[in-house]
This record gives sequence, structure tokens and C-alpha cells, in this order.
Amino acid sequence: MRAATAFVYRNGRVLLLRRSRLMRSMPGLWAAVSGVVEGSEDILERARTEIYEETGMDNVRPLASCAPVAIPHHNILVHPFLFGAHDTAVRLNWENDRYAWIRPTDMVRYRTVPHLGGMLFCLLGGVGALAGQHDIDAGPAAHRAGNIVPRVLAGAGVYAGGLFRVDG
Repeated sequence: MRAATAFVYRNGRVLLLRRSRLMRSMPGLWAAVSGVVEGSEDILERARTEIYEETGMDNVRPLASCAPVAIPHHNILVHPFLFGAHDTAVRLNWENDRYAWIRPTDMVRYRTVPHLGGMLFCLLGGVGALAGQHDIDAGPAAHRAGNIVPRVLAGAGVYAGGLFRVDG
């Protein structure tokens, strides 16, 4: 099975949704907007449709995508996308019961669906407009996100055991 997962970004924050207890798959976990891709359906359009259905937002623009992520124990291939939003008004449907606009590094405080944090940091690392404007404080030295995010994803281990704070 294939799915589209869409992170919505606005003013240095991303939108997380808590999956309703009515959901068959992973109820109660925090996630980005997501939906199953049917047959030969265009994945980017599925992501945009899911954003509208789950949040009521229709004025979003695609910013980045990353390679699909396999989640074998759920038999799903997830295609991650990052969208920019013009406002932060959210109207939830039945699929989710709560939402939060969070700083990307605050994701570690949420009980999320598998691989959500990795997908988000892959997307943020691929967006020059975002990465170039955000500093990551990794302790005594600050680094540009465009430099540090790929190193973190590559497993350099330089920042193991610490939290990253995205300023801006």
C-alpha cells in the first residue's frame, strides 16, 4: 500500500494532528496529514486533497518532497511532502481529534506514527528557503540548518543525545 504524508509549515512551525480513536490504523498517535494513494493516482495531488479534507486548508503550496519511506510492519510505503500554508486556521474532520502547531524539534515530545521525525527533517533539509533562514542551536555553537540537517540524517553522531532547537 502507498500513502502520502504532508507536513504543513507556517512561521517556523509544522502542523501535527492526533489520529482519532475512530481510526483503524495507529489511533491516538500524532502524525502529519496523511492518506492512502489509490492505484495510479497522482501522489502530490493526493497529499493536497488530504490537507483540504483533514484541515480545511486549500491555499497551500508544495515546498519539498523526500524519497519514500518503507514501514514494513504496517506494509506501507510513505511518500513525504512539505507544504507551505498562508494561515494557521485548522478545521479538523473525524480522522483527527486534536492539532498542534509545533517547532520541528519539539516533535520528540509527541508520541508519533513511525518515522515521522526523520521524514520531517529530511524535508526541512531539502528546502533551501527554509534551511537558509533557520539556525539550529546545537549547544555551544550555532549552525545553519542547511549544513547541519544533512549531517544529522547521515548519522554523523555529532549531536547525539541532544535536542535541536530551530530558531526563527
